[in-house]
Amino acid sequence: MSVDRFQPQNLGASSAKLEEIGAKAFYLAWMHQTGVIRVPQGFVVPTAVGQEMAKQPGSYYESLPDGVWQGVQDQIKELERQTGKELGKTNHPLMIAARSGGSISMPGLMETILNIGSSRSLAESYTGSWQEWLMWDCYRTFCLSWVQAVTGLSMEELDNLFWQANENLFAQPIEIAKAQALFIESWFEHEYGLKIPQAPLVQLRTAIQAVLMSWDSPESMAYRRDQGHPLDRDHTGVTILEMVFGNRNRHGQVSGSGVVIMRPGQEPEITFAPESQGQKVVGDGADPQELTHSIPSENLVQLKEVLSILSQYFGGKVDAEFVIDLGKLILTQGRMLGLPPQEKIKDAYRGR
Repeated sequence: MSVDRFQPQNLGASSAKLEEIGAKAFYLAWMHQTGVIRVPQGFVVPTAVGQEMAKQPGSYYESLPDGVWQGVQDQIKELERQTGKELGKTNHPLMIAARSGGSISMPGLMETILNIGSSRSLAESYTGSWQEWLMWDCYRTFCLSWVQAVTGLSMEELDNLFWQANENLFAQPIEIAKAQALFIESWFEHEYGLKIPQAPLVQLRTAIQAVLMSWDSPESMAYRRDQGHPLDRDHTGVTILEMVFGNRNRHGQVSGSGVVIMRPGQEPEITFAPESQGQKVVGDGADPQELTHSIPSENLVQLKEVLSILSQYFGGKVDAEFVIDLGKLILTQGRMLGLPPQEKIKDAYRGR
């Protein structure tokens, strides 16, 4: 079992490869291969890892198979070399996401951990910097996605907790982000007797395990059962991606996150939230406004060019997610449109 990078030579476009690495990594690899569509750098833990772990007796998610964790660490070092960033370091810190991706799509039913590599100490080290709010916002989002994965609470339930940490409505954004991150830390330790991990490799290893475990969540199993997919076949891969930041802004360069839906013969429906990461426009609790006019005109032109390529590949039916990071357009997901929005699927299967 190898851990693959997004390279054309080892992520060829074939149905067998889709089942091997999962749809999310497969389509990111395909977009990378076009040479036109910019995607985050990354690698994938293949679906065979979860299949192998499922054969182990007892709690089979307690450890990764021999060689897989070493392969992950080797790929992290290569990612650091490629990006010039380093996981857990103050100067040029690398942050990554661990995202699910099986051969079948289950929007909203499996886990994603964002901003792995962020920490309280990293955010504190940027005090007084133009990136101070960015670092606290990233750490707040990491804490949120971490606690959501561990507890199973919805984003709406976690947002309600935030009101307890936001009594001063006139506080500055940095103060609010910091207070909310520290509140979630304290609340999680008080309620569950656990601390949110601060060491990046601990964050990563347990995030991979959390994503794999979500394949066997009651919601995921109920969905597969209803869709006629055998419960003892397939598994999810874990796609590890360099984070891109829709939540940073400097010198008037716009950043933000968005989703786009395209149907045959119709104009694309674009939802865009400036200065935000993806949870603002996808997932439960998201309440986006349609802000197409807020996308810089040059990025809008680029997005429509990308959609033309995706439309040809997916037969005119496109569901894509994107980030604008200081003016750069980056696709973080692309797939064929065909399923209801993920919040509707998650609401339908929550608690089953």
